[in-house]
Amino acid sequence: MPGLRWSSGPQQLRKRLEDAGLNTSFAHPIAISDANIAPSEKITGSLLGMILPMVMIVMLGVGAFYPAVDLTAASILALPTK
Repeated sequence: MPGLRWSSGPQQLRKRLEDAGLNTSFAHPIAISDANIAPSEKITGSLLGMILPMVMIVMLGVGAFYPAVDLTAASILALPTK
């Protein structure tokens, strides 16, 4: 639709509320705020719960690397020569 602006939403809402005889606070009756109410122990546990599995996976990969290299090198050395 030509001439339609995306920023006209709040203005249009205000006009409709005024036409209906309502206060502008009618559209937003509850004020929502973001507040962290978790104790520090829960936050620490959450962070460890995210980081520790990744550290363990990296340690598993690093620990499996050298046995894999030894296994590969041993199989190459064990090949019969002609």
